[in-house]
Amino acid sequence: MLHYTQQLPPADLRDWIRLVWTLSIDASAPGEAEPVIPDGYAELIFNIGDPFEHRASSDAEFRAQPAAIVNGQLRSAVSLRSQGEVRLVGVRLQPWALGALIDTPAYLLSD
Repeated sequence: MLHYTQQLPPADLRDWIRLVWTLSIDASAPGEAEPVIPDGYAELIFNIGDPFEHRASSDAEFRAQPAAIVNGQLRSAVSLRSQGEVRLVGVRLQPWALGALIDTPAYLLSD
């Protein structure tokens, strides 16, 4: 069963955070590869389920993803696949927020 939610952050955080989302999928086997299309937003993503693998459009192989990700803006689509149970929490930042929140130029976190 798939369950996806989106919630607005408290009003005093909306200048920095666009929304908080969760995704849960009950599965016992690896999933099919799914495309993730660029949307202009950076995200903080926390995986509390089974591992994920990703493949950039230029890569031939899938590679393991860490459980916590600071994901900069995508410039091209990537493919993701789960390795079983999906339990994700994401914080979608406003487009300008990532560079202000971390001590690394945001362009270094693209893709």
